[in-house]
Amino acid sequence: MLDAATIEQLNHHFQENAFPVSLAELQGMIFGYLAIQHEPCFQSWVALCDDLITWGDLALEDQEQIKQLFLVAHMELRQNTDLSLVLAPSAKSPSTTFWQLIDWARGFLYGLGLSTAPKSFYTLPEIQEVLHDFTAFTRLKIGDQQTLSPEEIQDYQEIVSHIHTTVPLVYHTAQRETFDNDEA
Repeated sequence: MLDAATIEQLNHHFQENAFPVSLAELQGMIFGYLAIQHEPCFQSWVALCDDLITWGDLALEDQEQIKQLFLVAHMELRQNTDLSLVLAPSAKSPSTTFWQLIDWARGFLYGLGLSTAPKSFYTLPEIQEVLHDFTAFTRLKIGDQQTLSPEEIQDYQEIVSHIHTTVPLVYHTAQRETFDNDEA
């Protein structure tokens, strides 16, 4: 996994280049795509994201670090280990880290949409619940204050816990399903 300094640097490059997604949102997209895709391929994922990120605008080192994020996420899902979230620790405020978590959830939903799962997969009750919960996460409102309220801290902790349990649930549910490409 990438160390905190590398994550902070990559996050800075995303902001500096004014990409339409944050690094946290990009990692959420990776997990969303990998959670459903039966045979994931980094190059295919890059092509699907081309409208959001022009890979030529990224330094080669940044491209390699994003590829590393993809590979680590794939390994974590396959081996059923804890998920490594790339929320850049921020000296600015705790609310910045909370916003990154909301971005991650938004990216996860987007990543699910990038996959080749048939529409019927999204009607499964457990997947419907995940879609509902993650959509609710993206609608949370928090302030820009230096400290989070006790309710916001509780929300943050619940979202992190929820991500750690539901993303593997989506992955294992997708692995049980046989996707007929005609249905997608």
